[in-house]
Amino acid sequence: MRKTYERKYRLSSNTGITLIALIITIIVLLILAGVTLSMVLGDNGLINKAQSSVDKYKESANNEQELLNSIEQYIDSKGQSATELTLSETSGTCIYPNTLSFTVTNNPSGGALSVTSNAPDVAIASISGNTVTVTPGTTAGKATITVKSAATSNYNEKTATYEATVQNGTISVTATPYTGTYDGQEHDAITVTTDPSDAKIEYSKDGTNYSTTVPTVKNATSYTIYIRVSKVGYKTETVTYTATVNSGEVTVTATQIAAAPQTYYGAEVKNYTAGGATWRIFYVDTTGKYGTKNTIYLKADPINISSLGESYTDTTVLAKVNPMWWSQRGSAKIYWNKNERCTAWMCDPGNWTDYKASSANWAIGGPSIEMYIDSYNNTHSSGKLNRKYMTQVHDGAYDNAAIPGYASESGKVAWSVVLGDYNGIYSDFGYEKRGKGWNLASPSCGGPTAMVYHAEWSSYVGPKNNYDGKECVSPVASLTANFTATVLLY
Repeated sequence: MRKTYERKYRLSSNTGITLIALIITIIVLLILAGVTLSMVLGDNGLINKAQSSVDKYKESANNEQELLNSIEQYIDSKGQSATELTLSETSGTCIYPNTLSFTVTNNPSGGALSVTSNAPDVAIASISGNTVTVTPGTTAGKATITVKSAATSNYNEKTATYEATVQNGTISVTATPYTGTYDGQEHDAITVTTDPSDAKIEYSKDGTNYSTTVPTVKNATSYTIYIRVSKVGYKTETVTYTATVNSGEVTVTATQIAAAPQTYYGAEVKNYTAGGATWRIFYVDTTGKYGTKNTIYLKADPINISSLGESYTDTTVLAKVNPMWWSQRGSAKIYWNKNERCTAWMCDPGNWTDYKASSANWAIGGPSIEMYIDSYNNTHSSGKLNRKYMTQVHDGAYDNAAIPGYASESGKVAWSVVLGDYNGIYSDFGYEKRGKGWNLASPSCGGPTAMVYHAEWSSYVGPKNNYDGKECVSPVASLTANFTATVLLY
């Protein structure tokens, strides 16, 4: 019984332990299962970690691909540059005649380099080593410079281009216009220098008509001088300057006047004002032909008189101022005609006392044709006048061989007088009584009433055949020795 009990007890005891163990096992398993589920399914579980790993792998793969792409692009670009012909610059501008340059910075093939221009008139190019020099032409514009690397065994021919812009150069002009006081001489109106020095210089006084001859200035006034300079490859420049000749008074002697008649003849004399007339230097007799040697003769601007008188009372000055005619005519008054008597009246100092100042030897009504021509020829190197005296008049009614050298024929050759020349002492052109002219103190071969006459409207010095009561004369004064004239030069 006891054994039975013990077996039962023993059996019961073992069963309990087994159940407890089973329960513990189940609990452990449940715990392990929970841990396992947490490890698999939790936020930090294997599944989430696996998914995160997949995402990170994809991201890493993408990054690696991008890096590979960048590396590939870099390698491609470097590989392409390494095979191209390259220049330090691709364009530039130069102003003629200055050059410009650039270099070949990469010639991978090592091929021979050469250069060409598509517009040689604009620019040409040359190469030395790796340096290209662009030389401008004379035409402004653009030129494409092509640099070529010749083909080699491993490389094809390569080219690169450069655009050159060429502008015309600028000419520098330096000019000095004339400024001075009137002296009766011609002066260069301006002095001009240029840079470059071989530029063409042209001059103009009107801005339209140009010449390479330097213009001259003489009379007292202001002159506008236009300068145009040009040279191939340069911009043509036009500049304007003003030359000035000032009027001024100077004191001169007979010797000084005789040495420079073109300066002083026609100049207004300020210290001789007899008769209220305007007096001008007319002639200096250096030989004593008309009286005392080195005498200054002044001539007044034309004045009106009511009529010419007639006389032969005093022929002293008449003979002095008409020596050639008088030497042939002589003093036999029986044959004298009206023109001779009027000439004698004009040459009688007693009729012209209003025009004689204390500094004058005498004054008469005008210059003789001989004085007129001598004065004119002193101031004109060409176109000189001359005169001759006939032995008889060429009007048969007055043909008298007994009166040799009756009249002057000088007017026949005096058409070349320049109007307005030397302030009008030879023509008085522009004088308010223009068209009437003025009488010279010489008879003419035109007839017994004809005197030598200056016809203002034509600058004709010839015979006047009648008197209309509206006479005009231009008195002459012979100045005393050692007279110094104060003249206004302009």
